[in-house]
Amino acid sequence: MYRMSPLSFNRLLAMILPWLDMNKKQSSNASKGRRSITAEIILHCTLHFLAGGSVHDIQVMAGMSRTSFYRCVHHGIDAINACPGLSIRFPLTISELANSAKDLSSISSHGIMNGCVAALDGWCCHIWVPSAN
Repeated sequence: MYRMSPLSFNRLLAMILPWLDMNKKQSSNASKGRRSITAEIILHCTLHFLAGGSVHDIQVMAGMSRTSFYRCVHHGIDAINACPGLSIRFPLTISELANSAKDLSSISSHGIMNGCVAALDGWCCHIWVPSAN
């Protein structure tokens, strides 16, 4: 349902955990008689939703209201965006471009990624290189 292995889920959780500060939310929720929402549940809601899951199914599975579900998803996306280890960095120098093209070519089938220096979200955009003029 996440389109990733449990090991990858746990690695991602460990990476974004510092940005999923639940201490403030838990203390305010506890004072209102609500149960706390764990970092695992936040990541579960975020990934399942981003992978195309139904809002209704996910919120029922997580046992939360629609409002809490969307709060979890927004918090999860903010944590992913804030994590420096997950930031997108495209190659900038000639050597970085060459290394990136070689790396992508080595993992592609039938040379499909030949000359490609970056791929985002699995989408490959074929472009014509402008002439020197």
